[in-house]
Amino acid sequence: MPIASVLAVLGLDPWAELLVLLLAAVLAALAVHAAFAWVLRRLLRRRGQRLAELLAEHARAPGQATAVLLAACIVLFSVSRPAAAIGSMRHAAVLALIAALAWLAARLTRMIDLGVAELVGARDIEDVRLRSVRTRVRVVRRVVVVAVWVVAASVMLMTFPRAWQVGVSLLASAGIAGLVAGLAARPVLANLIAGVQIAITEPIRLGDAVTIDGRFGWVEEITATYVVLLTRERRRLIVPVTFFVEKMFENWTRVADGVGAAVVVTLPRTADLGRVREAVQRALGASPAWNHGNWMLEVEAVRPAEIDVRVTAGAAAGSGTAGALELQAAIRAAVVAAV
Repeated sequence: MPIASVLAVLGLDPWAELLVLLLAAVLAALAVHAAFAWVLRRLLRRRGQRLAELLAEHARAPGQATAVLLAACIVLFSVSRPAAAIGSMRHAAVLALIAALAWLAARLTRMIDLGVAELVGARDIEDVRLRSVRTRVRVVRRVVVVAVWVVAASVMLMTFPRAWQVGVSLLASAGIAGLVAGLAARPVLANLIAGVQIAITEPIRLGDAVTIDGRFGWVEEITATYVVLLTRERRRLIVPVTFFVEKMFENWTRVADGVGAAVVVTLPRTADLGRVREAVQRALGASPAWNHGNWMLEVEAVRPAEIDVRVTAGAAAGSGTAGALELQAAIRAAVVAAV
């Protein structure tokens, strides 16, 4: 027996029947969602309190919206009155349900990203493997979010009979060809593909120290289309992700965090290199950032009145780029004091 027949005996008009059914469905959906969320939180608390908190914080609202809209769709597709508006109401409910599902998927990926970031942050941030995991999760999450909304938009378009072909084209082209055409789409598509390449090949990771066109900075953020570099002056450089797959740059922490510190200083040709060497040796011995390994002092260039001297030393394992920068400052100060 159809659901509407249960209320027909009450003599209610079609709109009143529909309102009562929708209200009952919404209340039932919220109750089911609350019960499911309670059980899920109890299960997750056994694995960690923070995981349950993240789920409640990021999935509650989209989860409630999805449950309510799903219940509304069930009701609307179970009744046939009011005939004049039921078709439009069904269509609107389906569109809202698709958007709610996309919202839920995007928030769940955000929850996973934050969970991994907190897990990594609670450990040694200089660990290359941990930074590698965090980078992959961050980049993949951004790409997945874009894909989720593109698929959702495509499915929503395909619910319109006249827009079926547009939706198919949008879905087949990953959302680019249906939005922009020709050369206008090329930079956007190239950045998205480069973001996937960075997640897979890892030329850079979050926290890496890099030098681009003579500018040094740390990788602070990696998005689907650009990378944010934090410089020593606390400025932020915005670099397209395509730069890191198409052009050459220096990555100080690509293999390990115990990086080298190199300083090139221009001195008078009459400078006493023996005295400079002794001063550098004393400075390195007093610095906790030095790995107490071999270090070198080399004359890199000779000109009529001056010479270029390069001093290279290794930073202690685990000191990261901060240790390398500390060593560079100590070496410069020692050379200046000696001269």
